[in-house]
Amino acid sequence: MRSLKKVVAAASSTILTTIFLLNTTMMVTADDPSKVVINEIMYSPFGDEPENEWIEFYNYDNHSVNLTGWYISDSSNPLSPGKEGSYCFPKNTLIKKNSCITVAYNGTCFFNNYGFYPDYEIENSTTVVPDMVEVSKGFSLANNGDDLHLFDKDLQEINKVYYGNAENTGLVSEGCSLSRYQKCYDSASNHCFYEECQPSPGKINSLQHPPVLSIDTYPEYAAKIPRGYDYSYPFAIKVSLLNLQAHTKYELKAYVTSNLSHISTATQTWDGKKWVYSGYYAINASTNSCGKWSGLIVLRFKKNYKEYKDFIWNSSKAYLIVKYRGNSGKTKGVFKTVKLLDLDDSTKNGTPGGYTAGLLKNVSTQRNMVVILRNKKGNITGLYPPENNLIDEGYPDLPGFYKITSPADGDYSLEVWSGKNLVCSVNGVTVKKGLYGFKISFETKQILVEPGGNTQVAIKTVNTGNIMEKLLFNVINKDFDVSLKKECVLLYPEEIYENILYLHVKKGFEQKKYLNVTVFSQNDPGLRKNIKLEVLPKLPNISIRWVKVLNDKNKRVNRCYLGEILTVKAAVKNTGYTTARNVTVFFYCDEKNLIGEKKYTSIGVNQKYPSVKLDTSKLKEGVHSITLKVKY
Repeated sequence: MRSLKKVVAAASSTILTTIFLLNTTMMVTADDPSKVVINEIMYSPFGDEPENEWIEFYNYDNHSVNLTGWYISDSSNPLSPGKEGSYCFPKNTLIKKNSCITVAYNGTCFFNNYGFYPDYEIENSTTVVPDMVEVSKGFSLANNGDDLHLFDKDLQEINKVYYGNAENTGLVSEGCSLSRYQKCYDSASNHCFYEECQPSPGKINSLQHPPVLSIDTYPEYAAKIPRGYDYSYPFAIKVSLLNLQAHTKYELKAYVTSNLSHISTATQTWDGKKWVYSGYYAINASTNSCGKWSGLIVLRFKKNYKEYKDFIWNSSKAYLIVKYRGNSGKTKGVFKTVKLLDLDDSTKNGTPGGYTAGLLKNVSTQRNMVVILRNKKGNITGLYPPENNLIDEGYPDLPGFYKITSPADGDYSLEVWSGKNLVCSVNGVTVKKGLYGFKISFETKQILVEPGGNTQVAIKTVNTGNIMEKLLFNVINKDFDVSLKKECVLLYPEEIYENILYLHVKKGFEQKKYLNVTVFSQNDPGLRKNIKLEVLPKLPNISIRWVKVLNDKNKRVNRCYLGEILTVKAAVKNTGYTTARNVTVFFYCDEKNLIGEKKYTSIGVNQKYPSVKLDTSKLKEGVHSITLKVKY
């Protein structure tokens, strides 16, 4: 009953709160997630400057926002802007939902240009327009490039715009404004603005952002296929779709080709379940409510594709192409140039390369992880999601395992990202030219040992790669005393080493058991061999293969007349691993009546056929059983 009372009280509180809000104007403060953006900037007007400059702000949220005490500045530090300027919105400044407000430098100049007054002005030119609150003089927007910032009253940066260089938004012509596309509110995106030569202060901008397909992140290098392999080591790219129709399915394809004019591809794409030809639209992308989608696409070269054999194999670079299409069938594509790696001198004109591999620790709970390798310049040379990534690339299912190709070099930085968060990073990573690899073989996988005895097994190890290899040996066992000659072996390319496994068993050992030997590369934990060895007691093992009852004509029978003399014959075989000595085979009728016995000095590999005579005159009429027992 106490729980029921709590539920009723909570429900009543909710009803009262709702009634209160219906009779109150809701003022959103900086504690709320505000959606106010710098929407349009006139920084290069006709006439005097800064008098004819102005800025428009837009609230794309579904409720009003209180801007009282918010700062605008052409400095990233509004309280101490140096030579730049900073101003605050006055009290009771409210920007309604889906609406704009305009801040002009000079309200009178603004009126002369557009026929109406702005919402606020910086320079006191008329009593008609409220003034912004001065924090620091010097506010002026440079025509050759500048930055503009919006802060809330707690100095949290809400929005910013940089213009005037290649990395940010470009410059506009004199008399034109820098305008934000409709529904493009990414503060860090230089794709969100365009040149508007018919400025529209106080109104929603006229243009919607065109759809954007972008290759956001990709490795500068892709490895060609090493000798003896059918596929290359795979690599990943991050692709985004922007400004498309919300909640809509699109199809993508990504591929690598030697020439932009070629329609053939040298790669396969992982479609989420299997590897498919990259010429297909194999990736399904469903946009969110903002018309966006982003994700990783994984590619690898395939050796028998004509584009690879005829062109990529002997090329130094290639083109990474991504295309998408919607229901209309229209397509759009973008491309990047990638350089090609040669890992073992088996291809031509490639950059000498190798790979780094390892196991990430304490990151198994992270989702959507990706491992990135950066060179000294900060450029991404390798990119791939770690295990378990549900991709069938032949890597071991070891959580956190990664393998990334890059040019042979040192001082790389390895970064682990989960979404937009950097999980960890390691500096000083070296990529050696070549490949790691090894083979192991045992002189036998079936070990015979006498109870209470000792034995040893040779493990032949060969470095099949072209880099010095460090191999680690481990024996998983709970039944025997086991040791190794060496648990760590360093091998040069093509070097052979014979390790020794030493084994001791106890005297009571009589049944087959197993040993598991694991050998793996310290440089590439994904290279590992797991061998199961069978350990058998070196003892004889006599088994009875069959028993027959024969009449006087040597024919098998299962019934007879009382008084017949029958022959009981058996086949006895030694399935053990040593000769059985002083063997006696006993024949019984009805398990307890001894019919006779047969003795052998020894039984080795050859099967024996002991037999005795059975006088049925001593039996009672009915059913009887024949039993054999062996003693040795």
